[in-house]
Formats: sequence, structure tokens, C-alpha cells
Amino acid sequence: TGAEGYVGALPEIYVEGPIVEATEAGLRRIVEEQGLRDARILFDSEGGDLLAAIELGRFLRQRGFVTEVAGFGGAWGRHRPASCYSACAVAYVGGRFRYLEPASRVAVHQFATPREEGAATLREVEQETQSVAARLVTYLRDMDIDLGLFSRMSQRPHEDLDYLAAADLARYRVVNGGRLEPQWRLAIVGDAVV
Repeated sequence: TGAEGYVGALPEIYVEGPIVEATEAGLRRIVEEQGLRDARILFDSEGGDLLAAIELGRFLRQRGFVTEVAGFGGAWGRHRPASCYSACAVAYVGGRFRYLEPASRVAVHQFATPREEGAATLREVEQETQSVAARLVTYLRDMDIDLGLFSRMSQRPHEDLDYLAAADLARYRVVNGGRLEPQWRLAIVGDAVV
């Protein structure tokens, strides 16, 4: 059966600015120092490091945290619309239950594999790109995100953003509003299938 998340009185942690390697470490430190078992992670970010976002998302899922695209509205429980673009969207889908503050926006695009002049051959950049793409697809699958999202990301140049409409967010299972897809199993018990 489906499961519904309750987010009424969860501690709120705001992630604002670029997603970088230190973001996950900082969040982990706060969680451990405060002894948090549950939390609501609110994102307002224009992106950052894709691999750091994947690690942050895995941490959020491992902890079962709730995520939301929303900014601090001046007091606990009060939110304002926010943006979650690029790597932020990748980290955000790590939340078990995912919400979107009204008027907030989520956008995606191709990831970039930086190539410093003289630092790598084109072949090395291609290999790195393939490796990162495989990690991203595996992560999205692990987070139960429809892989149509990866296709959508791949179609928009890195210099541009593809803003996802509410229907897209639902179709790709980016926002789940506190509801999980039903999980069904068949088992043979004696002579019956249950």
C-alpha cells in the first residue's frame, strides 16, 4: 500500500547556495550534533557539483529525511517560494517525501564535465562523462525517479535551464507530496498465490 508522510513538527534545515562537497559534511555535522532522527531539508539553490549532490541525496534517503523546495519565510514553519536548479534538483530527490512550496521552481539541464586546458584528453573527458552519467542514472533509479527525467536533463544544453511544470514533476516522481508508490508482491503460500 502507499505510505503518507507527516511533516508537521519536524526540525527544519535550510540548504541555500551552491551544492558543494562541504554541503553534505555540514548537514551531517548538524544532524549528528543535534541528534536528529527526523528532519525537513528545505532547498533554495541554483545548483553546484553534481557528484556532491548525489552524495547529499543518498545521505538524505539513508536518513529518511523529508525535502522541500522552499526558502526561509522569517520564522519556523513559514516558507517562501524558492528555486532548485541543476544539482539542487538531484540532491532534492534524495528526500523520502518531497514537497514543493507554491510558486517554487525546479529546473534541470545537462551536466558539464569540466576540461581544464591541457589537463585531459578528449577521450578522458568522454570516459569521465560516461562514468558520471552512469552514476546519475543509477542514483535516479535508486531514488525511484522515472528515468525520463534523465532524458529531459540530457536534452537541455548546460548553459540553459528546463523549468519543469507540475505535471512533469509528478510524471517523473520528483515531487511526491508525502505519498509513496504502492509496492505489491505476489507470494505462493501452500497452493494459493497471495
